[in-house]
Amino acid sequence: MRRIIQACGLLLAMAASLVSGADVSVTPGPSDLFKGSAKLSTHSRVEQCIDAAIHAGDGAYACLTASTVAVQAGTPNVCGAGDIGGWTVPVPTPLDTTVLAATDKAQPGSRLYYISAATGNDATGVVYFWDGTQVVDAAGATYGTDPMNPVGVKPFKRWSWVAPRRATNTDIGTTGYFGDAWPGFRGGYPDWWLFRRGETYDIKADVESFDAEKQQVGTNKYAGLTIPGGRSATERQIMGAYGDLCAARPRFVHPLSGFANRGARSGMFDFKHAMYQSLHFDAHDRPAGTHIGISWNTMTEASVDIVMEDVWIDGSGLGIGDDNAGQFLLRRVLITDSFMEHNESHAQGLYYEGARVGWLRVEDSILMRNGFTNGDPSKTPWPPTGTQIWDLYSRNQYINGMYDSSKSGLFDSVSMIGASGDQWRGGGRIQRNFLYNGYFNVGARGGYPDEEGYSGQVLNNVLQRFVGTGTDDNRGQPGWGFDVSAGSAFVYVAGNIVTGAQHPSKYWGLKFSPIQQDCYAQPVHPTRNNKAVANIVDSGSASAGLQVLDGTTTDCFVDTIPVPGVVGNKMADNVVVNDKSVEHEYVATGKAPPTTDTQFSGNRVFASRAEAAAALGWPDPNRTLKTYMKARGVDVKSVDGFPEYFARATKLQRGKWDPQWTARPMVDYVREGFGMGPIGAQLADPTRSKTR
Repeated sequence: MRRIIQACGLLLAMAASLVSGADVSVTPGPSDLFKGSAKLSTHSRVEQCIDAAIHAGDGAYACLTASTVAVQAGTPNVCGAGDIGGWTVPVPTPLDTTVLAATDKAQPGSRLYYISAATGNDATGVVYFWDGTQVVDAAGATYGTDPMNPVGVKPFKRWSWVAPRRATNTDIGTTGYFGDAWPGFRGGYPDWWLFRRGETYDIKADVESFDAEKQQVGTNKYAGLTIPGGRSATERQIMGAYGDLCAARPRFVHPLSGFANRGARSGMFDFKHAMYQSLHFDAHDRPAGTHIGISWNTMTEASVDIVMEDVWIDGSGLGIGDDNAGQFLLRRVLITDSFMEHNESHAQGLYYEGARVGWLRVEDSILMRNGFTNGDPSKTPWPPTGTQIWDLYSRNQYINGMYDSSKSGLFDSVSMIGASGDQWRGGGRIQRNFLYNGYFNVGARGGYPDEEGYSGQVLNNVLQRFVGTGTDDNRGQPGWGFDVSAGSAFVYVAGNIVTGAQHPSKYWGLKFSPIQQDCYAQPVHPTRNNKAVANIVDSGSASAGLQVLDGTTTDCFVDTIPVPGVVGNKMADNVVVNDKSVEHEYVATGKAPPTTDTQFSGNRVFASRAEAAAALGWPDPNRTLKTYMKARGVDVKSVDGFPEYFARATKLQRGKWDPQWTARPMVDYVREGFGMGPIGAQLADPTRSKTR
């Protein structure tokens, strides 16, 4: 009893310090699986709190359930709907005419280019500046105090006229290369390119008309919306929008070779300090001579502070690849319907291949219906049938490489109904997300050395299982749970809910395993020293709710996989729903040992959600996306509420970012059904972006 009282006092003290922002120091107990880890001190306060509960024998895990701050309700009457607020509001750098003339190529202040396909004119368009309080022209005339909603400006008509040229000394409107992978003009200057909201911009027509006019047909066949990058995190280059906030984002169609393909090359300006904000890239229509996507490849460590906010990538995906060492933040980004025709290749919504020093953060974003490879899912029957398969190799998120998994992650986001489940193969911090897919995988790409610390976190997510049916190949959406694998180390899996209320499953809800996928990433280290605690795992008719799988029979790894490949892990104080009332199972294949050293303790097992609800006081464990939509007053006609959610989520934009269609309220709604409080400020991420 004294031990429990001491634990409660410690947890309450922690809660108080978490609210105040003070550091929490917890001395590991003798049973701590992470004792001796070189990076124990880097674990978050929540993880330290979990350890304290384990050491004290307290199954309440108050740090995962206590709440201190309500979900942001949104600002009413913004464009007729609630907006969540908290947007990045950049400020141009004032011009300095004491140094150089306003129009000088080396003027240190921001250039402001306004572009309108409907009303612009390249012959009469004007370059504007910022005097510290107002938009001005070179003569000093003023055009309002809001650079993103100026008054009376004369816009240009074509992107091709104002796009930064490759040559560093070549100004706008000139011949030569522009908008390709290596733009150079005014690289390092905080210039802005703003497209009028509510208009559509045809990139192919724009570029081809300019090249024909300048008698250089075909010169810019690879041109897109690329910029070199700005001066610093407070003086970024901005590719964005201007005009009425309540109008639609500027919409871009018919990219020649991708919407904005950027690379790195020796002697060229490094892509850095750049923000793409409030734009819509639409690749559903694909005439001959166009190529879809956005590709940011081969970046070095110099590529820092690259941000997307309020961007909708629709009909194609975003690829950040080639052992990329850059630093990328996606914030309130929509990625939908990345597809291919005739099963010609795989399709990913978000693809990332990072170098060990690189990182990718995805915050408050929504990814849906990506990865279908036999036609546009917006134009083919839904749900998919026949050859429009649940493709095992295509998905909303395919995150791989050996990136910095302590800084990378998926936070407060929604991922629903890709062609296959999501994979963060190199690890990462997966926190507070609403997931409606057939599984979620977190790995470590074969494993990192112990001294590099934890390879990820899986905290306070809701995974509503999905099971794909009705196509010629349904393997992409099997209805699994969370899989922690491929050398993952020192990972906390805590506070998650895996529910089968929409799609009953016949598979495990939480698994530790040694490899991620056959013949991918040579195993170097075992999956080791991970803790799965305080999760709710609904495993339906599976042979067990929790699984440890070790070994392999694949020819690629059968002789090289570490033995054992899963070692020193713990699964404790979880609630397991399994109609066979089987808590866990160990599956040994290949050369795996006959037994596992995984510790199982304090797990409670029930044969059904109803039985668990009666014993644990759950008010409504049958909550799903569909019941959430109904609770919000939506007339749901579909089986699961996904089409209705898709229609509402794709209307989110700055000024109309209604929080009820974002991850946090959805996660809290399901948690409430299991008797858990809303996620509070004590789970705030101290490294979370502060772009605004």
